[in-house]
Amino acid sequence: MDRGAASEQPYNVLYLGPSGGGKSVGASILANKIGYKIVLLNCAVQDYEKLIQTKKEITSATWDSIPLQEQFITYIIEDIASLKPSQRSKVNKLLNYNSRHLNSVSILISHSIHSTGMFGILSFLTDIYLTSDSSNLRTLKFLLKYYSFKNVEGVEDRFSSLNKHHYLHLKPSEKNIEVVDNNLNVFRTDGEQLNRENNPINRELILQYFSSLPNYKKYKSTFEFLMNNIPENYIRSNDLSVSFRTKKGSINSFSLLDYIHYINSPEEPPEQIKQFHRFIAKTVQFPQFLIQNRSLRLKTREENEK
Repeated sequence: MDRGAASEQPYNVLYLGPSGGGKSVGASILANKIGYKIVLLNCAVQDYEKLIQTKKEITSATWDSIPLQEQFITYIIEDIASLKPSQRSKVNKLLNYNSRHLNSVSILISHSIHSTGMFGILSFLTDIYLTSDSSNLRTLKFLLKYYSFKNVEGVEDRFSSLNKHHYLHLKPSEKNIEVVDNNLNVFRTDGEQLNRENNPINRELILQYFSSLPNYKKYKSTFEFLMNNIPENYIRSNDLSVSFRTKKGSINSFSLLDYIHYINSPEEPPEQIKQFHRFIAKTVQFPQFLIQNRSLRLKTREENEK
């Protein structure tokens, strides 16, 4: 992602989420990919040790020592929502003038967007990364109203299925929303459809695996039903893991193959399998003959009666 000396388009990025959600990690990876000299502002330097270990040119500046006249700098600035008016004025200059005329990049980090000081920067942003924390759902709803996006259908479901290694990536300049992993590679795009072009699910290989099991026909029927009915944004194509958010806001992850096993087994399934089954049964009408597990059949009936 080296922007080079001839970049003309502004590039201003905001990472949003509570502490421990991966904002500093994401900012470090992005700054490393951009390839410019890096200036840390209002940052805890220890949070960027891995970035420093890349041996890039990195300095830590104060508000009085910001290099405002240099070209090709990536600024990483934390706690944007709590800035004083004089500090916010300098940030606005970076977002407006420096990004356009000095080819700088500003990577902003904030716990929240719901403060008076934050609203003034929204028009300057080209990219917003939301961490998977459930507190960001309120922020997402606000941003969907503030900006105009093309693919908003199902976006809250996409957000709810994020795990801690992914970000919801909003691109106001392109009116697009996608999911990226912690290396900023696109993971999901276009509504609820996974981007399978470069990493499709190999159904034949999975069915070949099932063919070695005693209940091959049952496993095959269950697998094909699930693949045709579970929203694909819940399934990772590279390892067939399933991630979903519980009512309490925590993220549960497990293998789709384990789910298929428990559906076709008398074994008592773990709680996370039961939670996902209750969760998905709200939108998917399971044929009862597919569910051999008594616990899961009872849960399905209970859900259908509600």
